[in-house]
Amino acid sequence: MFPWWTLKGDKYCLEILAGALEGRYWLGNRDKRARLTGHFLGFYAGGGKYDLQWKENGYQGEFFIAAGISYGYTRKIARHLRLEFNIGLGVLRTQYRHYHALDNYQTLQWQENGNYTWIGPTKVKVSLVWVLDRKTKKGGAR
Repeated sequence: MFPWWTLKGDKYCLEILAGALEGRYWLGNRDKRARLTGHFLGFYAGGGKYDLQWKENGYQGEFFIAAGISYGYTRKIARHLRLEFNIGLGVLRTQYRHYHALDNYQTLQWQENGNYTWIGPTKVKVSLVWVLDRKTKKGGAR
């Protein structure tokens, strides 16, 4: 999702490494020329690890997991390009470590460990999708 970013001398940190899988059911249009376009419903699951810090307060998690249902819409913008909008509702579960950054953000002082569960929106996505397509000849060579 995000690379390992630190800003302003380690004062702000956004480090998220995650991946997910999603199965989709496409609604409506069955035209071969408009494949993978229109509305869809899906089920997704994924996970990853993170380190989020805002000034002196931060949270680290070695693993989080999220799963739920999604709705989306994909629009064709060129022969092989699609623009996709997607939102997901589900559950997110993580074990975290809360810390304070000391010594000019070079030392982390652990405050507490805990578990966190969120039920609600767990995914919002806008994607540019490149559709790989192969041509096949009908009826063989002539």
